[in-house]
Amino acid sequence: MTVPGDDPRLSAVSADGAGDGSPEALVARVQRALNRIRFENQSRPVQATIVVLGLGFLIVGTVLSLTRLDLSAAEMRWDAIVAAAVLGLLLIPLNALEFAASGRLAGTQVAFGKAVEVTIVASAFNVLPVPAGIAVRIRGLYRSGTGTKTAVLATGLMGLTWLSWGLLVGSVALFVLDTVGFGLAFLAAGAVGLGVAWSLLRSKPGSERFRLLGEASILELAFLSLAAMRFYLVVVGIGVAVAPAQAVVLAVGSVLASTLGVIPGGLGVWEGISAALALLVSLPASAGFLAAAILRVMGLIQNSLAAVVLALVRSRSQG
Repeated sequence: MTVPGDDPRLSAVSADGAGDGSPEALVARVQRALNRIRFENQSRPVQATIVVLGLGFLIVGTVLSLTRLDLSAAEMRWDAIVAAAVLGLLLIPLNALEFAASGRLAGTQVAFGKAVEVTIVASAFNVLPVPAGIAVRIRGLYRSGTGTKTAVLATGLMGLTWLSWGLLVGSVALFVLDTVGFGLAFLAAGAVGLGVAWSLLRSKPGSERFRLLGEASILELAFLSLAAMRFYLVVVGIGVAVAPAQAVVLAVGSVLASTLGVIPGGLGVWEGISAALALLVSLPASAGFLAAAILRVMGLIQNSLAAVVLALVRSRSQG
């Protein structure tokens, strides 16, 4: 019987790569490059500097955005803001389904209840200035019976699928908005990402390959749809007119920020990318920045409350 963690194909992405021209080697080279700049690989003084700078950028950017928009609490559409917050509750089951899907990619089954617990803990860590969210997910897969390399690869495959579909959907929105040059760049990058994800699953039979990547794709498209709807509602809530296609492009900012490990939780990075994307689609940069900051606060509150509820449930079950 083959142990999932010992699958030579799934375990191919390692520090050494797997042949100069293979998809695994490409992923390994990219991973090595990213690892050199990841937050957890920096010295303590550098980590502290990064967090302070990120937090400072977030605070200053939020204040400037409020000033530029000349926004008061009375002028905000609180019904739209509340609707965005309510939609955010769907992130918990979606994250759990994504974690369970990553388990199937790794060759193991994860119960939905267990997936909810792992994703709540991982999300709670993501709001802190520590890069532990991904580590929690990898540890959760490992405890479900996978090998470490397989858990890393399965988590990476979900991330790659998320990034690829974000770029592909963003390209369609950019074409709609007549931003053809960036649309083509997003399209090419997204297509390459999906191609690499498909190649990394080549050890699976054809039907299972389609099923696993299709399942992952559906989940990531659901995440993107939810992110776009929430961005739309928040931008409307701060009094800025926005088209659905513009909201879709803003949602890609959360995808891009989540792939960077330079600053934990994308502190300030998400807001900065959202501001740049807002300018790209003819929205005020301040609207993109402030919308992302508001969504960050919503996530902080939601994840903190979910973690408290989980802790209470655990304490009662153990008592």
